Amino acid sequence: MLLLPSQNRQLPSAPARRSLLAFMAAMLVVLTCRAGSGLPPDIQQSLHRQGFSPDQIGVVVMSPRDGRIRMDHFGHRARSPASTLKLLTTLSALESLGPDFVWTTRLQSTGTLEQGVLHGSVYLHGGAEPDFSWVKLGLMLRQLRDQGVHDIDGDLVVDRSYFSPSRLDLYQPPFDSTPAQYYNVIPDAMLVNSNSIELHLDSTGNQIAIGFLPPLEGVRIRSELVLNGDNCSDWDEEWPAPDQLVDGNQLTIVLQGTFPLHCVNGTSSNILDRNQFIERLVRGLWHELGGQWHGQVRDGVTPSDASVLVEHKSAALADIIKIINKNSDNTMARNLFLTLGAQSVQRGSQIDSIATLDAAQKQVRHWLLQHRIDDAGLVLENGSGLSRLERISPIQLANILKAGTDSPWQPEFVSSLPIMGMDGTMAKRNAKDITPGGARIKGGTLNNTVAVAGYVQDIMGETWIVVAMINRPDAGAGRAVLDDLIAWIAGHPEKSGHK
Repeated sequence: MLLLPSQNRQLPSAPARRSLLAFMAAMLVVLTCRAGSGLPPDIQQSLHRQGFSPDQIGVVVMSPRDGRIRMDHFGHRARSPASTLKLLTTLSALESLGPDFVWTTRLQSTGTLEQGVLHGSVYLHGGAEPDFSWVKLGLMLRQLRDQGVHDIDGDLVVDRSYFSPSRLDLYQPPFDSTPAQYYNVIPDAMLVNSNSIELHLDSTGNQIAIGFLPPLEGVRIRSELVLNGDNCSDWDEEWPAPDQLVDGNQLTIVLQGTFPLHCVNGTSSNILDRNQFIERLVRGLWHELGGQWHGQVRDGVTPSDASVLVEHKSAALADIIKIINKNSDNTMARNLFLTLGAQSVQRGSQIDSIATLDAAQKQVRHWLLQHRIDDAGLVLENGSGLSRLERISPIQLANILKAGTDSPWQPEFVSSLPIMGMDGTMAKRNAKDITPGGARIKGGTLNNTVAVAGYVQDIMGETWIVVAMINRPDAGAGRAVLDDLIAWIAGHPEKSGHK
């Protein structure tokens, strides 16, 4: 509160008055920036061209060297970040778990092997590897076959207990109208190939030929797709949910919708129940190896005295976060987020029953606290940004990126970001006004959100943190504004920042 002079109070000295006025001026600048006047005219014009109002965008530009704010436009307002939230998940995981952290998947059993027959159930014990593929499972089965196992006389028990509850996908409403799409897959601790069938479609012969992987025993795919004249490159694979026709052990998946004529394209679809997927996959792979299996797939928990038959270790976390950030892989990001929770829980203690998702949220907030980043207004749901609930402010995300530059694992973190105009989800973004490799940017898109967050180098060689989020219905046109912002930073060095 400003105190007015009175007869009983001495006036401050001239230096004190100057200091007070300087302080008031500085506070006025801060308050003005927070209220939203920090955009340069070029970006204001870009917003106007795309039909956006200034309050629909939040921007922070920060120096990673000392945290100095170069631009702040509604930077303290929490917004939907879309996939830029993956930066928080991957950096906190990198520092909490270490770049060499690996996930382990095991085949175990309490049974006995007699003359090539394994009597007893086999436990597929999931360790939540984010990119556990059908090829990796096939290699594990081959190793089991090489140990002399020909027949499996027992069930295949899938152990997903690394996460609690073990099936987070059950009873969850779909995120949108296309639950079969790969980006919508909800992880569990023993997710094989993201439970997805990889489809290859070819209409170059005026008919649609369909190939698919992995080899699923008793599964065939039939097309009822209607050919049209759309551009092959613009094909949208968001077709209606396929029908499933069952005849004994045979399952026919019927694809419906449209597909362009003279087109070769592909997609991945989460069509089958995940236990059915694993059962048909293991039967197909085991039969290819010349083996026999007389049981079925069921859920369960691995007994403590089960012997390890085969063990598989994943790639290191430092390599996994490159896949997550460059490809913006929602399922893998959610898996990593849950892994943070699972690793933070002391098994066998009184908090053993805590939900893994709750533990993950607490762990990430603890990481923010360690880095003195205020979590006020932060809303975490699944750690991927594929959420209608998650919120973070541009200034919070900018401080997270600054923590990334100060981290001992800075090279691993920064190299995981897409390079604008070169790779990942930013490969096709306009980078003609940017130094090659000079913008490492994580993008984010939802129906009501477009966002960018990362590092941009200006023409003087100075690197800047940039975070920008646009929230409004049908936000897609905002990509052009965000690209203009990145180009502006790259081409407009701040002279006072250079000696």
